[in-house]
Amino acid sequence: QEGLGIVPPRTHDWRLFVQPHELAYLLQAHGLLCDTSHFRGNYAESVRVDVCDAPTASDDQLLSGAIGWRELLPRARLSADSLAVFQKSDLNACGRATHVRVTTFPDGGVMRVRAVGRPVAPLEYVELASV
Repeated sequence: QEGLGIVPPRTHDWRLFVQPHELAYLLQAHGLLCDTSHFRGNYAESVRVDVCDAPTASDDQLLSGAIGWRELLPRARLSADSLAVFQKSDLNACGRATHVRVTTFPDGGVMRVRAVGRPVAPLEYVELASV
């Protein structure tokens, strides 16, 4: 997307973020599922997934680069109309996460990305001042 000049550098589609209020718990990822079902000719060639632990971060902080994102899944190839399963051994150890950011290369269709993880702590025990 950036290389083609479609979006400014270091920007992302905000709808690709999972907000803390959408999670019942802070998660520690143990696997990822990337589904390109129904995308046969316009699927994403590859995907990278980043996470951060920032329960009180504002939207502006998340988009500006003020938050330290950690690479959970290095750029990995996808196939058309299929389900890519990434095991814990495929992922970098990142600790707990409140946000997930998905980047596709190049822009293409991904039906869903599902993080499979272990709950670390209920969110009600985390101070969520700005959420």
